[in-house]
Amino acid sequence: MHPVTLNWLAIVVAAFVVYVLGAIWFSPVLFQKPWARLAGMDQQPPDPGAMALGMVLGALVGVIHSVATAVVVSWAGASNLIEGAGVGLLVGVGIVAVEGFKLIAYER
Repeated sequence: MHPVTLNWLAIVVAAFVVYVLGAIWFSPVLFQKPWARLAGMDQQPPDPGAMALGMVLGALVGVIHSVATAVVVSWAGASNLIEGAGVGLLVGVGIVAVEGFKLIAYER
């Protein structure tokens, strides 16, 4: 296995950005109501304890995603924006999107 060099500042910034974008995306300003309706979720305000747990878990998931992405980019030897974007595209299309399509196929 190749040694991994991680930029911890970039990981923290990426995790923060993921958290903020998620908060905006699922806010009442954007898609909270349609998402909750389509997911069959109750439209009542959430329990504060459940909301706090969700926020903490959301932040933790952002950190895990950021570290995992940094490790994959390091293993791939990507050292600039274009190479990093290429690795991201490969992982995004080659793994994440394909897995999503598989789930859709089994639901039909």
